[in-house]
Amino acid sequence: PSPINDSDTPVQLLSCAELCYYTLTKGVDRWQRGEILSCRPTPAPSSMKVDHALKSASLPFSTVASAHGTPLAMTALPLSQLEPFSFHLPLHRFAAACAREVCRRTDGSGGLLKLIDKFRVNSNASDEEREKQMRKNDLLFRGMMEFPVIVLSRAAQIRASIWKRNGPGMSDMVLNYSEPPFCRNLQDADIFLVQLALVCMATLVEDEEDEMENEGLSLFSGAGTARLVNLLVHRFGVFSFLGFEMAPSTDLDRYIGEIRSGMYPAEIKPTVDKDGDNSSLSSTPAMPWTYTPARDSSHEMFLLGELLHLFITLISELPPPPAEDESQHAIEARRRLMREVIHRLASGPKTHSEMNEVSHILSNRDTDVLCELGKKINPDDASGAALEEALNEVGTRKCKSGAPDEWELKESAWSEYDPNFQHISTRAHQHASENRPKQKADAACLPYAPRPLPSHNLFNRLRRDLTADSTLLACV
Repeated sequence: PSPINDSDTPVQLLSCAELCYYTLTKGVDRWQRGEILSCRPTPAPSSMKVDHALKSASLPFSTVASAHGTPLAMTALPLSQLEPFSFHLPLHRFAAACAREVCRRTDGSGGLLKLIDKFRVNSNASDEEREKQMRKNDLLFRGMMEFPVIVLSRAAQIRASIWKRNGPGMSDMVLNYSEPPFCRNLQDADIFLVQLALVCMATLVEDEEDEMENEGLSLFSGAGTARLVNLLVHRFGVFSFLGFEMAPSTDLDRYIGEIRSGMYPAEIKPTVDKDGDNSSLSSTPAMPWTYTPARDSSHEMFLLGELLHLFITLISELPPPPAEDESQHAIEARRRLMREVIHRLASGPKTHSEMNEVSHILSNRDTDVLCELGKKINPDDASGAALEEALNEVGTRKCKSGAPDEWELKESAWSEYDPNFQHISTRAHQHASENRPKQKADAACLPYAPRPLPSHNLFNRLRRDLTADSTLLACV
């Protein structure tokens, strides 16, 4: 609710959920529709060689996924490797900031359920209105997956040195995108939007599934997790490398039937087929295809590693549950600070000034709460007192002559080290692996990774849905 109680104020103030809904429907949705309309598919390849400039109207599911209930293909943004892209999606990032604030609130105080309720179909609406609203929701949440995934996959390609000819500037942009201090508002926001879209889609479909009369729409929306996994596998370019077989070519009659029912668009036939004949006269439809930007197996392996890292992040790094009061928020904020400190120190000794950078990764609310805690410890340096306390708890101070003192991670704190933690670089994780204490024969076995932190109750389902997906299980 608004903190302003002046009834004479001419400005209508929105709650956090209302602002997020307005941003998604009036800003993000309109922009996505314009971008989708500007992307047009190209004719299917006339031979087995897929050119980097071609754009498929749909993406094929694997036979593994179709055997577990998905369609043979799915609608996706027609996208080629030559398509211009930007690391900056300002409307999406603002919507992510709004949605984070919504997730901080309990259900009784305008939380995430209130936001999702605004997308529900009116029970008194006609069948036509219901179908229209469901299609609008589906298009919005599909775009909320598609556009962040484009950026995430392109960043993975740059890290794999596929864009090396574009110069070191590309690598610098990826560093700013994926590492502190900007990662919270860039990469983290993109990952959160993908998670949010999947949760909203799954929650809405569960409520409407029994009442949906359009079979094609029900089947398509009901496979939200399978759609995301398939989208990621294609965008990262590892579909064929994983040994998947394209489902449309295994059941031509079903493929034609699903196209006619409107589940996904048909591919444009090439003017001339591989034998040099006029393919437009053929009754056989053109098949969807897949493309990889990799030129050798080393690139494929790197992209697969990036994809599996993203899957782990989607499962483990979920929004926290809303705090019931300030004291609980303080406990959770301190836990998040401690986690950042541990992983910074895991890669090697750090000076105090280097450790100060962790404050840029925490949210403003966490920083404010930690400052309030710091006032009780050291009123003269409230902002640094909480960090100092965390360093004393998990680190050991090493004094150096003629150089700044450094902090090293205590051996007892290594049990909290997560090899997949996303706020330090791959090289930092390699250093951490070298620094990690060796297992002692008479000591308890150290866990490979700590248990994931508690998450928002609506996001908990992602851990179940993603780890149970047939395509993801086939990958590992």
